Amino acid sequence: MADQFCDEVLKQKLARGGCFRPGFFSYGMHVFDGIMLGATPDGRRAGEPVSNSLSPSNGSERRGLIAVLNSNARLPHEKISNGSSLNIRLSPSIFSTSESREKFIGLLKGFIMNGNMHMQLNVIDGDTLRDVQQRPQMYTDMVVRVSGYCAYFTDLGRPLQDDIIRRTQFDNY
Repeated sequence: MADQFCDEVLKQKLARGGCFRPGFFSYGMHVFDGIMLGATPDGRRAGEPVSNSLSPSNGSERRGLIAVLNSNARLPHEKISNGSSLNIRLSPSIFSTSESREKFIGLLKGFIMNGNMHMQLNVIDGDTLRDVQQRPQMYTDMVVRVSGYCAYFTDLGRPLQDDIIRRTQFDNY
């Protein structure tokens, strides 16, 4: 489907010359889009956010981080000339030992070698993010990856904060 989408977008011409460039990122609009949509067959309830960019829908991932990265690698990244965003939330515990950090380096190398384009990482646990919501004055400098951009978590609206909290937290590979 992504391949067909890119082909169709690339066929379209701009009035002033040139062509449109396909991209896959939501800039946070996935929360608003979800508010406007009814329920979907995948179990998403009416009003809940749709998936953010190339990321799995919140709660839908079942096979782990490597499966998400391998799925992403199957997309025609060479055609996605306007960019894409794969948002991943990792537990800080993944970086707790030198062995786990080396594994992560290998994971990143594999991500690139498999032809992937772009991954945005948030290394933070859900409990900390919920604490930020309760005590924002204590975390005024916390920056998160949203969906194609970075922002201070405390500056985001509650629906977008909740969406980031509900993203799958990967505790291992």
